Amino acid sequence: MANYKDKQPRRIPTKPQDQRISLARAVDLTKRHQRSSPASEKAGFFFGAWITELLAQPGVYGMRIYHGLDEKGQYRMVLVAVDKEGNDIVKTRKVLKTGAVARAFNDAILLDGHWPCPPFCPPESPL
Repeated sequence: MANYKDKQPRRIPTKPQDQRISLARAVDLTKRHQRSSPASEKAGFFFGAWITELLAQPGVYGMRIYHGLDEKGQYRMVLVAVDKEGNDIVKTRKVLKTGAVARAFNDAILLDGHWPCPPFCPPESPL
């Protein structure tokens, strides 16, 4: 993974890398974050149908998650599709057949509106 302090930043890796991790690694990462920021959100839930729609847009190579704050200072996640050159896909080259906003404005599909954990947490998850 690239360090944000690299002198020559890269947009994305030139070839796909395996980003899967073990459950033990996932637990270690999430618990460390929760100990360092106990008042912050642990996670956010997005519906699979919307993620599928985001990834099905023409030219999608991957996805990027931006961290943001809404008008009330609440944490938000913005999901955006990314092309092979590492560019965020924010405009479509053709009118999409789904999504009223995308059809009306020719914007790409971007996601926000996650269900935060807490309070929407799975009671039995080790994460």
